[in-house]
Amino acid sequence: MAFCRVIHIGYQNNPYHNHIHAADVMQTVHTIVQHAKLSSYFTDIELLALFIAAAVHDYDHPGVSNQFLISTRDPLAIRYNDLSVLENYHISQVHEIFEQYPECDWTNSFCLPDKNYLKELMIQLVLSTDMKQHFSILGVFKTRFLNDEPPAGSYSDEDKRVLLKTILHASDISNPVKKQSLYLEWTRRVMTEFSKQGQCEKERELPYSPFCEPEPDIPKCQRGFIDFVVRPQYD
Repeated sequence: MAFCRVIHIGYQNNPYHNHIHAADVMQTVHTIVQHAKLSSYFTDIELLALFIAAAVHDYDHPGVSNQFLISTRDPLAIRYNDLSVLENYHISQVHEIFEQYPECDWTNSFCLPDKNYLKELMIQLVLSTDMKQHFSILGVFKTRFLNDEPPAGSYSDEDKRVLLKTILHASDISNPVKKQSLYLEWTRRVMTEFSKQGQCEKERELPYSPFCEPEPDIPKCQRGFIDFVVRPQYD
C-alpha cells in the first residue's frame, strides 16, 4: 500500500497524463488478459511486471512530449541522450523509490533471480510505451503471432516479451475502442494537454508540434490516430 500511495501522489495533475490514465491503462490490461484468456501463457512474475508497468508507465509525467524536452534541451533529454526520454525517466523513478523508501520496496521478499527478472521486464515494458516503438512492436507481433495460436506454455521467452509489450501498448492507446463518452472525454483531455504544450512552444518561439497549435483540427487528429495507429493494432 505504501508503494501505491507514493505512485498515486507522484503523478502530476495533468489533463491527460495523470493517475486516472494510469489506472485506466492498468484496468484495460486486466480486461485484455482476461478476455483473451492470456494469463496461462505467463508466469506470475511476468503478469506482475505487466500490471505494475501499466500502473507506473507515465509516473511524474510533465505533460509535454519527448520531442519538446529534446527541442528545449531539457535536463532529462540530456540525461537520457534523447532516447525514450520520458519512458526512461518514468521507470528509473520507480526504482529510485525502491531505493529511497524501503517500506515501498515490495520486491525485498523475492529471490534475486525473480527480482532481477521483474526489474528487467518492467524496464522493457515501460520503454515499449514510447510511440516511436509502435510500428516496430506491431510488426514483430504480427510476424510472430499471425499463425495459429500455439498451446499455453509453448511460447519462447522472446515471444512472451513481444506479447507483453503489445498488451501494454494496446492498452495505452485504447481510448478509441471504448464507449463513446469515455473516448470523447479522453480526447478532450489529451487535446487540452496538447494546447498547453503549444503555449509553451509559442513562449519559446518554437514551431508548434502536431496538433499543439491554436484551434487544431481535432477530427483530423483523431482520424489519423485511429486509421494509422489504433485500427492496425486492434485488427
